[in-house]
Amino acid sequence: MIRKLIVMAAVLVVLHCMTASPASARVISSRNPFRSYNISGINYGSMQWESSHRGRSNYQYRSGRSGFRRR
Repeated sequence: MIRKLIVMAAVLVVLHCMTASPASARVISSRNPFRSYNISGINYGSMQWESSHRGRSNYQYRSGRSGFRRR
């Protein structure tokens, strides 16, 4: 009886560990140079790059005209 409970609990723990959690997945931008995953499936370089570049663009808008002006 106890052996069946232990086996059933072990099976439930294994099944729980095998399920993927979509809440833990994060969106990776297309300009992230660290897009590939390492063996463990967690790319800490990518996560650090995303957090440090959040809200930034690759180019800056220039206000007004730049260059030479005629007089």
